[in-house]
Amino acid sequence: MPVGSDFTINTTAKTVTHSSGTEVYTVLAFFQWLATTFAATGYMDDDYPFVSDTPQVYRWTNSWDMGDETSYQFLKGGAVATSDYVANTSGKLFANVYSIGSQFRDSMIYMIQNDAEVSPWWSPGNIDVLVKVDDSGYIASGIVTVKSRDTDVLYDHNDADLSAGGRNPVGVNTAEDLNYKSSTTVFVGDIYLDVAAVTNFDIGNFAYGVTSTASGRINGIDTTNGYLYLCQVEGTFQTSESIVERATRGGSNLDGSTTNHATTAEYDVVRGYSDVVPLFVQRKFTGDTTQTGWTDGEVLNQASSGWAGKFIADAGDILYVQNTSGTPDNTGDVVGVSSSNIYTPTATSAQTTVPKDLNNGAGAVNYNVVIECASRTMTQVYRYLKYAVAHNSTLTINGDAGEEYRSASEPTYAEVKQAPFGSFAGGTFFGARGVWVQNYAAAAFQLTDATGTQQLPPNYQIATVSHTDLSGCYILIAERSGANIIKNQYTISSVTSNSITVTTTIDGEKVPQSGSLRVGDTVYTYTSFATTIFSGVSPDPTGETGDLYVPILDVLADATSESSAQLILANPISVKIRVRKYGFKDYTVDGSFPTTGLTVTPILATDPQAT
Repeated sequence: MPVGSDFTINTTAKTVTHSSGTEVYTVLAFFQWLATTFAATGYMDDDYPFVSDTPQVYRWTNSWDMGDETSYQFLKGGAVATSDYVANTSGKLFANVYSIGSQFRDSMIYMIQNDAEVSPWWSPGNIDVLVKVDDSGYIASGIVTVKSRDTDVLYDHNDADLSAGGRNPVGVNTAEDLNYKSSTTVFVGDIYLDVAAVTNFDIGNFAYGVTSTASGRINGIDTTNGYLYLCQVEGTFQTSESIVERATRGGSNLDGSTTNHATTAEYDVVRGYSDVVPLFVQRKFTGDTTQTGWTDGEVLNQASSGWAGKFIADAGDILYVQNTSGTPDNTGDVVGVSSSNIYTPTATSAQTTVPKDLNNGAGAVNYNVVIECASRTMTQVYRYLKYAVAHNSTLTINGDAGEEYRSASEPTYAEVKQAPFGSFAGGTFFGARGVWVQNYAAAAFQLTDATGTQQLPPNYQIATVSHTDLSGCYILIAERSGANIIKNQYTISSVTSNSITVTTTIDGEKVPQSGSLRVGDTVYTYTSFATTIFSGVSPDPTGETGDLYVPILDVLADATSESSAQLILANPISVKIRVRKYGFKDYTVDGSFPTTGLTVTPILATDPQAT
């Protein structure tokens, strides 16, 4: 279409306004149309509106202007300034920015300016748009960050300085994230829909809810169960609504058509890993003695000030927290909502790091953010952390919109653009600088502390016992010497209501990070240990004396598989394995807990005499 079909000239108001159509024109074509129009006899008595300074820089003149700013959304390929524009002083400047790169599945590019997203009017894939960078000095720097963060791709972003106007390229490249890739048996998406049929739907296209107008890109199709796995979901799907297939969110319907027929409209996949929580060190309290039994990430309140935060760690009698709301005072009690712990400080101050010991010989070193992994695998943790900082994320990360997050210390730390909290390859999570992980299913990671020093975990392993009839069985795996369980590993020195101190240093290569300990035949649980102290002991061990030992696994099974907490294995451990339940014959074997982990499938034979 010619430009004049979509724009309207008003010589009285001295404006040119986009009035119809969806085509986006180059500023050169816009200029040539105006120049041709105003060279005709009918406009000879009107002031000239629009001039070119260079092939890519244009400006209004003689008080002419665009009728409204949305009209600039239909121009590309050059910069435009108003006739009264003086940098950082008066008038408006619309600079041109365009992306260079390859966008997997036409991933959506978005833009951050002045700590907020520029509401996109453009289509997915590479962009070529005009952006207002100066409005009488209001947007002075002109710095924008151009990003692409669809969860099924490897992210990318770069900054561009548009303050001088003109035409500005910015490199953005995305590629398929193979760790979000679906296969013939495993499907990955942020959510899935249980639909009546999946015939004619294709990966890479969009599922669109006709009633809800919700949409999401199809990343996996389960033909057996009739599931559509979706990424980058916008809106909320409804039950019983028609689901159609589209090449783009707003495109025309394709061949795929079905009904969202399940009783639940949306089923969480990666979105459901919300128990994975990044906690940023923002404050510390000092002056009291820290207590055991805090819950990682629990809500903290200070009634005296109205401050609220979240627990990160207590180390060296310092309480490390993330701020949620308000400003705390120096002396009010800080109360844990779930633990009921009380910390009475004498001072509080800003803090950005917390010391953490990976038990790798480096001792306690500093990190900026603690990822509570909620016993999930590192693959799940990686996927959720990407989801948390994806485009249109509804989460707040380190006090800002998730889609804006770049590193644990901006702009100091080098960024991991493809996945800001850390990349994933070969089954291993490689944490970005300053990122600590805890309470994970397995130590499949490498970390980099706040100083930029790589920290490799020791050899964490677990013992697992599995059997279809395991539920209801008592399980005991304990270190042995010869044929006998070693029941005097440690001698009690002292106890409190929730801790036991022993006379020798606890052997971290034979003791799980948490679990149970036995004083005689009395079983206690503990949540952690350090040097000579077992912490979080329950029930109250007051009055206990003598020897104790720490089984590797000591539990009454309530499932078909039970596992120990992790322990560091430098050398194999000789163990006795027992699984017992009335009705089954005793299963007792002497074995070894190798440095690669222990997996036990007991023989649970029915005892015909135990009826």
